[in-house]
Amino acid sequence: MDKGLQAASKELSDQQSKLDKINSQEQAQVREIAKESKSLEQLLSKRGFLLQKIEDCQKQIRDLGTLPSDAFSKYTGWSEQKLMASLEKCNAKLKQYSHVNKKAIDQFINFTEQREDLIARKQELDDGRKSILDLIAHLDNKKDEAINRTYKSIAKNFTTVFTELVPEGKGTLVMQTSEVGAEDVAGDEGAEDEGEGKANKKKRSKKSKTPVAEEKGSEGKRVYSGVGVRVSFTGSDRHQNTSQLSGGQKTIVALAIIFAIQRCDPSPFYLFDEIDSNLDDVHRTSVAKMIHQQSTLKSGTTQFITTTFRTEMLAKAHKFLGVSFVNKASQVSEITREEALQLAILSERERAATPAENKRQRSRDRSEGPGPAPKGKKQKVAAKEAEEEAIESEVEAEAEEAEPSEERGAGGRRKKHRN
Repeated sequence: MDKGLQAASKELSDQQSKLDKINSQEQAQVREIAKESKSLEQLLSKRGFLLQKIEDCQKQIRDLGTLPSDAFSKYTGWSEQKLMASLEKCNAKLKQYSHVNKKAIDQFINFTEQREDLIARKQELDDGRKSILDLIAHLDNKKDEAINRTYKSIAKNFTTVFTELVPEGKGTLVMQTSEVGAEDVAGDEGAEDEGEGKANKKKRSKKSKTPVAEEKGSEGKRVYSGVGVRVSFTGSDRHQNTSQLSGGQKTIVALAIIFAIQRCDPSPFYLFDEIDSNLDDVHRTSVAKMIHQQSTLKSGTTQFITTTFRTEMLAKAHKFLGVSFVNKASQVSEITREEALQLAILSERERAATPAENKRQRSRDRSEGPGPAPKGKKQKVAAKEAEEEAIESEVEAEAEEAEPSEERGAGGRRKKHRN
């Protein structure tokens, strides 16, 4: 039994020595592994540093711009010592160009990027400008179509209305155009006469009398600039402009335009203040008939309110209001047709009597003057009186054709009639 214990103890000691040997080997291998791990980390760090350096070098190469085709293959077999010697030689050559702006490349790249941004922004602005111009052109076309359509309708109605007011006359509206950018020619229809001079012909060459909004050609674009009126009250081919018309004729033309517009776009009511003051009996009757006709159009009911001192305007009226001026205040009262006619007749008599009464008063003043004057003065006074009588005769003749805008009676009352 003792021998067995000794053998077991010996074997245990042998195994223990082997275990110690294995542990020492394991520790040696761990130390070797740690050493290799540290070496690996150093290599990995060095590799990363070299990769970063390679990337920086490639960036510097790219910054240099375009390189020769053999730039890389030429130095492939060179040793590091030879490469460094060549690099030092190149650096020595570069020092000779110390005055060169070393930031030129960076500035060039920066300015190139800014230029590309500006070009892109300019393209956006050009696209926006084009879309805005297209919208403006579309709206201009719509506007010109609306103007042309309205002009044709009003021009047609003006010709019809003018013929109804003046059966023997002719009247037309003329659209005027002018070149874009050119100076606008004054709206003087005198350029329409056949006897105009060279200066007016030059104006007429700039202003076309056609209903066309745009005419593209050697002269460029033309746009609407106004509307002219050509009328003839005698039916002849020679037309008159507005500056050659009398007050009554201008009134007829203005009323014809108003009635022509009303037939296109009627308003609920119209207020006319003594529009017949410069008209003769025939034209007053025509205007009264036209007002009655316009108030009964099928397009709608339109009311006309007219102030007048004439009997012709009362013939077609439906309702009458008398306006009197008493104690510095106007008073309005409803009256009958007969009362309105009586007031109008009384007003006409007062107008006819006023010039003769003024003439008699001046004659009485001259007869009641101071004593006889010397002979030379008598001749001057007689010549002056003759001149005054001639002027009074002219005034009386004009008073028969036109009446003042306001008339006062002998008692200080002013009367008007509204129909």
